[in-house]
Amino acid sequence: MCRVGSVITTSGETYTIVPGVVLLAEDLTGTGHEWQMIGDDPWRRAYMIFLPGVDTHVRSRSDLKSPRNN
Repeated sequence: MCRVGSVITTSGETYTIVPGVVLLAEDLTGTGHEWQMIGDDPWRRAYMIFLPGVDTHVRSRSDLKSPRNN
């Protein structure tokens, strides 16, 4: 992604996404999420579509353990 923006989930949570961050959006039904772009840079992004049941091997930060915490 090449622009700073905020993503707002259907539950009202807001996350700031900066260049280099990967957002895995799994809201495939319903109203989905909304974006608010920050700044005037062009919005560049890539979409990857995964087949149902495929392990994307993506983990949240809370799933990651720092070597200092082991």
